Amino acid sequence: MHDPSGFAKGLTLPATIDEIQRAPSLLLPIQNRCGHEPRAGAFLLTGSANLLSLPKIADSLAGRVQIFELQSLAQSEIEGSSANIIDALFSAQRHWVSKATPATEIADRIVRGGYPETLSLTPHQRTRGLKITCKRLCKRDILDIARIEHSVEMRRLLRIIAARTGRILNASALSSDIELPPRTILRYLIFSI
Repeated sequence: MHDPSGFAKGLTLPATIDEIQRAPSLLLPIQNRCGHEPRAGAFLLTGSANLLSLPKIADSLAGRVQIFELQSLAQSEIEGSSANIIDALFSAQRHWVSKATPATEIADRIVRGGYPETLSLTPHQRTRGLKITCKRLCKRDILDIARIEHSVEMRRLLRIIAARTGRILNASALSSDIELPPRTILRYLIFSI
């Protein structure tokens, strides 16, 4: 961006800037503009990276932001139900109806996930799309933002972590599996959280 200050000053508020991690030069001008803007919510900054894990950006945003992480849809949301299993499990009244769900359906739901973009895809389309997304994130965002130099190893690390869901994370074991030093593994893990 050639003139980040001019761009930030010229925005009509409230303003939304998507993929802010691609334009870190805007953060200081946005911070300056927020200093002169009395109302909260003047800027909605969205992106696919955890900005606060990046030292330069975290310093410029400290105390000025609220972070909202968007999660995938719950199974009840996908089904259009108002049921909430967490509330039901912790309720004093056990009033839900239990039904047996075949293991194949449970496995299909787990693999399908809960991101709206993938719900209507065939398994082949979903697998292909998620591979492309992972590859793009590892090549573009991870290399640009976190200065991670081994995108192939990062993709392998993500695959291994996904396969070990529910286990204790052991950086030394990951290090030997991927053939990267444990320090590098830890740095990569911090970015991927």
